Amino acid sequence: MTALELKAEMAAYWRFKRNLTLVAIEAETQDVLVVDDQRRLLYTEVKVSISDLRADNWKPIHHDIRAILGLPKWVPAKLTPRQEYRLRRCTRDFRYVWRRPSDCLPARFYFAVPENLFERAMRVVQDTYPYAGLFTVRRSSSPLLGHLVWLRRDPQWIHKERVGLRRAFELVKAQSASLANAYSRLVRSERE
Repeated sequence: MTALELKAEMAAYWRFKRNLTLVAIEAETQDVLVVDDQRRLLYTEVKVSISDLRADNWKPIHHDIRAILGLPKWVPAKLTPRQEYRLRRCTRDFRYVWRRPSDCLPARFYFAVPENLFERAMRVVQDTYPYAGLFTVRRSSSPLLGHLVWLRRDPQWIHKERVGLRRAFELVKAQSASLANAYSRLVRSERE
């Protein structure tokens, strides 16, 4: 299963199974970005391999989430010089970077993986991302049904603030951009 298929299935899950209207694919730096009924931001990061799942920990968002939740900073046992530089760049004080958590951090954070990676992904998520939820996606036997999506691990609340109206407007623009990108990909693939 490809990352593009996983993103499409997660977007369909949020839009049609959970009935949420603001769903964007590849918006800003997130694979699937959603605003729920209470105007809270949800992120779903798609991973197609365990090494990709582990490597996500270098992203600044995880350091910010750890800071706001009061979790210890993640530092691997042995660092290369490049990793040391990236870690120094990522570890910043959350309070001075953002004014409101709801403007930049999700209220809840999820990973989505193919079902065959479930057990290994669950161990990595529990050890490395204790705040994250985990979805698995499996191919359906019928092409009409699409893929089957299951929530295997509930995420922890990072915060419960609502997205401000200015930020919501930015997210609507991101949603329309993701629709335009998807349509242009569809048209290009039909030409080939």
